[in-house]
Amino acid sequence: MLSRVAEHIYWLARHLDRVENTARLFKATEHLLLDMPEDIIHRSGGWEQLAAIIGISPPSDSAQRPLTREGMIHYFVNAPSEHMETPLDNPGSLAFLVENARNNLRVIRGVFPTRTWTYVEQLRTLVDSFNEESAVENRSTEMFEAVIQQCEKINGMLCSSMSHDLAYDFYRMGQNIERADMLTRILDVRGVRLFDLSDDPLHQPFENSQWRMVIRAVNGLQMYRQSVSPRIQGPQVLRFILQNTRFPRALRHCILVMEGCIKDMAYSAPIRTHLRRLEEKLFSVDLEQMQSDSLHRFLDDLQTMLAALHDTIQTTYFRAAVTSGGRFQTSPTPPPLHSETQHLEMQRATMGN
Repeated sequence: MLSRVAEHIYWLARHLDRVENTARLFKATEHLLLDMPEDIIHRSGGWEQLAAIIGISPPSDSAQRPLTREGMIHYFVNAPSEHMETPLDNPGSLAFLVENARNNLRVIRGVFPTRTWTYVEQLRTLVDSFNEESAVENRSTEMFEAVIQQCEKINGMLCSSMSHDLAYDFYRMGQNIERADMLTRILDVRGVRLFDLSDDPLHQPFENSQWRMVIRAVNGLQMYRQSVSPRIQGPQVLRFILQNTRFPRALRHCILVMEGCIKDMAYSAPIRTHLRRLEEKLFSVDLEQMQSDSLHRFLDDLQTMLAALHDTIQTTYFRAAVTSGGRFQTSPTPPPLHSETQHLEMQRATMGN
């Protein structure tokens, strides 16, 4: 497989999973904040924490919008601000992510089942149809659920219809490193903040609700209750979404999947080393004894190791690495697609030679 093809597959998976993760975050945050008093929302961070997880904060003077529900949807779904000519100028917006997924797919369409392009186009149409009036009319939850279902539809189709070959392995690598990255960001922002507020008497009645939001954001509430406990408790939530081997969005499961993906790949020894160190780090601490400072340092180390893993994948299989610097990475812009007329002219020139 050409390294260029592998790179587009990897980034297609990362952008699609980031779309789904972002939609889940918005949906879980909306569920949480609907039932909380304003003073508790302010203490716990509210919508500002969601911006911190995504890693891109809206401009403070963006049309004089505070970080409210409508303001966040305005910035992170598909509405341009005064600082952006189009939504695609915002690398944190769903419109930007879907467009990047589409651009990566269009240059490697032959690698994937035919329906993949149709489903990604449907996802793009869905995101483009959402506007600020939809947020005001409280239809955003329906929209986020539709985005999640469309992403699940794409992944389900690929799992059942695509050969589980090298191309599928690169897709799963991109998907699982993105899941691991988002998971550590959620815990670093929400989990650390919850430990900070654990002794606040005003916050304690809402602590379990906020841990429920954390586990909802990774779609793990039902599986947690089945395999751990009906009660939501912080240390148990940490153990479940970090160390569980069977839950698909748990960090350890993501590591195991990536180890399986590279098992038969050439030149994979450096990547295997990173994955082994990541797993050793994961079990080097006692999650029951975690406090806010120690949890932050632990998660910061995991994020640094995931960034190093990404850079190693880049240098091994794609191109010279561009270090992440702690920010979300985005894919290189694919080359422009030739029009049908240009394509025919190129064919005629080739045949003439």
